[in-house]
Amino acid sequence: MNKDNNIGKISAAVSSNALATQNKEVKIAFEALLQSADNTLSIQQQSAILDKLGFTGVGKLVDHTEVYTLNNVTYTYHSSIENDSAILQAKLK
Repeated sequence: MNKDNNIGKISAAVSSNALATQNKEVKIAFEALLQSADNTLSIQQQSAILDKLGFTGVGKLVDHTEVYTLNNVTYTYHSSIENDSAILQAKLK
């Protein structure tokens, strides 16, 4: 929460196992996070943001970090083999 009691950051984390076995559900969860951060986004825009961030949807974890900003929301996608996880975060300005 920020000083105005508004949500300032939304995050979702998944393990490599979830990416490998429930990749479709992970993508749906990540799209829901994007929609929660900015309800003006279309389905196509949500998919484009995930593509720009490097979420491939192939169920394979790689070391990767990417940041993308749209409509005053900064999205960060970070995946780490060492931490066995992928995290999508939306930070509202």
